[in-house]
Amino acid sequence: MTPYRYHNQKQIKMINKRELNVPTFEVKSVLAIENEALPQYWSVELTNTNTPAYINLAAIFCDSILSSLKLGNPSLSNDAKCTNVTFTPVESSNRLKRQVDATLNQNREQGIQGTANIEIPTPQAKELTTEAFTNIINSGNEKSDNKAGLKLSNVKTKIPVDHTGTIIAIAAAATGILLIVIVIGIIYKYRQRNAALTLNHLK
Repeated sequence: MTPYRYHNQKQIKMINKRELNVPTFEVKSVLAIENEALPQYWSVELTNTNTPAYINLAAIFCDSILSSLKLGNPSLSNDAKCTNVTFTPVESSNRLKRQVDATLNQNREQGIQGTANIEIPTPQAKELTTEAFTNIINSGNEKSDNKAGLKLSNVKTKIPVDHTGTIIAIAAAATGILLIVIVIGIIYKYRQRNAALTLNHLK
């Protein structure tokens, strides 16, 4: 298993606020689990960050994402972090061998969907679109040897709302500062002009 940086919810609270310039992508994926040591289907235990079920699955989920990132684009994986891991139930159809009127029926089971934030502190990541990042993860996922018994499927990525909001807030603050500077400059020039006119009048 490759090294990973994973933080549970308690550890996240102890981490200093993320640097504002660190590109962050939210990764959402349905988990295709083949490891019998991991939960095969949705369990309420996965909502509790202190349970072994959550801790083990979160660690392997993060490892799978970061491994896919490394295989898809090695230069982006340096110092990448996986945080804010959550799991939710998702409907998945599995064909089970149940004899009902001599036919096989589809049995509906709740599968597991994982969500995590991936922070990539490299200049190259700032140029990435969500589409490009998704392609990188999918490419690496296809190359994975799946030793952990977990595969990512139906991968979707986006920029987290809080991160987008921070960027917008910074831009708004910068715009506000610029407007203040412009207004001060206009007032300064106006006063200089009035002072010059007053001197000319006195002469």
